[in-house]
Amino acid sequence: MFRFLSAKKIAKEAIPDVLTVWANESTLEIDLVVQKLGLTALGIEELESLVKTIVEQNQELIKERGMKTFAAIMGDVMKEVRGKIDGKTVSAVVKKEIQAKLTGTRQ
Repeated sequence: MFRFLSAKKIAKEAIPDVLTVWANESTLEIDLVVQKLGLTALGIEELESLVKTIVEQNQELIKERGMKTFAAIMGDVMKEVRGKIDGKTVSAVVKKEIQAKLTGTRQ
């Protein structure tokens, strides 16, 4: 499991789920546990695309509340990507995209 974590094949948020399945099905190899949980790693491009979509869906809320929408947007994104990419990376991409929406710029 730690090799998968260090190779960024899973995020640290996935550890409890991986351990739970592994404890119940100890004969499974770690790659099968990860596959069974659907925790294949998410690339940065896929993350950015997902965040852009969610930000677009919430553009009116962002215009009204600005960066105060960060927690809500972050929650929506994490529902989709938890265990597939590090939360710190998600946070940085969400902040960047909200700021871009607020300033009218795209990086």
